Amino acid sequence: SMKPSEYIRRNTRYSLFDIEPVDVYIRKYEMPEVYCYASDYPHPEGGRKPMDDVSGKVAPFGRDILEKVFVDNGAWLMPD
Repeated sequence: SMKPSEYIRRNTRYSLFDIEPVDVYIRKYEMPEVYCYASDYPHPEGGRKPMDDVSGKVAPFGRDILEKVFVDNGAWLMPD
């Protein structure tokens, strides 16, 4: 009875690599609540400044979306 996008919003979260175009994903799919910041730093595949890279892509969407990607969406995975 739910649309696929509603199911995804309700039931999934995805971690990001710093090289991924999360800004494109958010603009295209309009589901910022499914993306979570993650890093493999200091390993080479973790990038040099992964938090800067991701925040630079997400910041234009505003503070609410930044907080979702860096705090709230990951917290959803680990409820109290």
